[in-house]
Amino acid sequence: MKGQGGGGTAKGGGKSRSGGGTVVIKKTKERKTSALEGTILQLRAALFDERGQDKNIIQGIAPSFLTYQRNGLNVGIEFSPKLTEDDMEWAFEITRQNMESRYDASGYGWDDEDKERELTEQGARFLLLRDKNDGDKLIGYAHFRFTVQGEVIDEMAGDSCVHLVDIHLEDPFKRKGLGKHAMLLLELIARREKMSRVSVPVYLGDEEFKTWLLSQRGYAVDESCVAFGFDAEMEGFEVFAKVFAPAPAKATVASAATVAAAVAVAAVAPAAPASAPAATSDDVEKLSTVFTKATDLAADATTATPDAASS
Repeated sequence: MKGQGGGGTAKGGGKSRSGGGTVVIKKTKERKTSALEGTILQLRAALFDERGQDKNIIQGIAPSFLTYQRNGLNVGIEFSPKLTEDDMEWAFEITRQNMESRYDASGYGWDDEDKERELTEQGARFLLLRDKNDGDKLIGYAHFRFTVQGEVIDEMAGDSCVHLVDIHLEDPFKRKGLGKHAMLLLELIARREKMSRVSVPVYLGDEEFKTWLLSQRGYAVDESCVAFGFDAEMEGFEVFAKVFAPAPAKATVASAATVAAAVAVAAVAPAAPASAPAATSDDVEKLSTVFTKATDLAADATTATPDAASS
């Protein structure tokens, strides 16, 4: 971009060249500052409520998203901005068991203190998965942060995102759809908090996790990270992401798309009487698919003519 800017201003010559360059730089800085301020406000809204307390980001989410009753499992999912001492000890140990060899193979090397610091830092957020058939025993967790894409190289750059640090399950609960369900919930949270994507770093050579992640709908290598200096070979990991469609630019089209989404969701999951059975995991996945399609439809509608959008 510097080359393009220099070429453009050079055509003016003399004073106009210098003055034009200053204006371009100033406007660019203003735009970057404005975008950064907007992102910071967005992240703060995801982290804290109006009283400045840690926000309960699952408040208002349908109970069917917070339970998993399938393939012989009966698991409840809760949110916490911090871990108790017992939960911290469990999370550290399962992460060490699953990841120590992968950290070492990537060239990073495992460090107990680093992982303990990650698990206890102020910005950490957690989904805790508990076995309802075994006294709410903790059997899995997802550790994530509301941040920006540049966090992977310690830069305040890029778009807002939910950055998945770790996701782990005890062995008896694997390959039963529970991990996929947790990812769907994480995506729902990201959408509700107006994040641009869910970002997931994957160590080079970790083909097992990479294959699993790519089996989830919509994940791919996040090529946009290159723009702020990310180099996978240098860092030792790739960044994958599920990028959400931007909010519609036209208010009238956005309203129509929102109505279409609401109708689509209502058609799949009509209101049930209090005595009706709870929604199943199939219902949750179906709702997630409808929500994604409705969002994509809303994005496509922004480029359509009014007649085409209403047809």
